[in-house]
Amino acid sequence: MKKLATALLTLGLTFSVNAELIFEQVSVRLMPNSQKNTAAFMKITNQSDATVKLIEIRSNISETAEFHTHIMQDDMAMMQKMDQLIIPANQTVILESGGRHIMLLNLKQDWAKQGEAEIIFRDAQQKRYEVHAPIEAAHQMHHHQHQHHNH
Repeated sequence: MKKLATALLTLGLTFSVNAELIFEQVSVRLMPNSQKNTAAFMKITNQSDATVKLIEIRSNISETAEFHTHIMQDDMAMMQKMDQLIIPANQTVILESGGRHIMLLNLKQDWAKQGEAEIIFRDAQQKRYEVHAPIEAAHQMHHHQHQHHNH
């Protein structure tokens, strides 16, 4: 019943006039218990005429959350932390494996048993965006559509 209520609430927010960002195909990669970090992926669409700069990120399943990208250095692919994630006006940014993504660092004990992670973003105007991401094995990811908006 809780999932139904959440789904109905989410659908109601879909048509919010001031919802600038839409978060879709949201997922967190399930990792073995021995791993201390994981990644989150999603598609973020900016429906406004202004660029949105996401400057802060946190999650209930990790001590730290960071925006990362992959760069090539000395012919090696490496991850690099980004201070912010820019979502240009009227455009979509895809966070995916091998590209820009979210790293969830120092995972909390039994994090995977929750079934979903709460990820909270804050933009440069201090607007808060809350996203609920299913925790899934890599082969299950992106087989569903979830939409979440700012609160």
